[in-house]
Amino acid sequence: LFNNTITNNQDAIDDFTSRFNLEYVTDTLEFSNYVAKNFRIGERTILQGNMYGFIEPMEATAVGMYHRLCKCAWDGIFDKVPFEKCNQNIKSEMIETQNIVLWHYQYGSKFDTAFWEYAKSLPFNPDDRFTHMYNDYPNDDVYGQWSQYSFDIVKKYC
Repeated sequence: LFNNTITNNQDAIDDFTSRFNLEYVTDTLEFSNYVAKNFRIGERTILQGNMYGFIEPMEATAVGMYHRLCKCAWDGIFDKVPFEKCNQNIKSEMIETQNIVLWHYQYGSKFDTAFWEYAKSLPFNPDDRFTHMYNDYPNDDVYGQWSQYSFDIVKKYC
């Protein structure tokens, strides 16, 4: 995987094969990031996992998002929470996922590449909930899919 607006296909292959001492690469993958406008399509269809939204491949958020979407669908189907509120909650969680990815990008990588220079330059403007999780150590709160323990690990090692 690579960002084809920063690195061309051949440079990515050359870097990968030399970095990992490989003779060749059989395939490359492309992806687009997106978030659906609504997790519900019609009356009987719910978008799940990466069908609802995809931020980027390194964070691997699909399983957690699948779980949250299932809970929202359940709450909506059984009239515990209106579908509109469920959709707002899921959209908020995707924004929190985006913020976590941008936070990680701020630390860069041990690999000195054009991609990581670009990633570090992306604006990171944490919201109040992020700042609360980062500074106030609430033991019972989560930010997106991340608990206080996750924040502590990143702060310790980055």
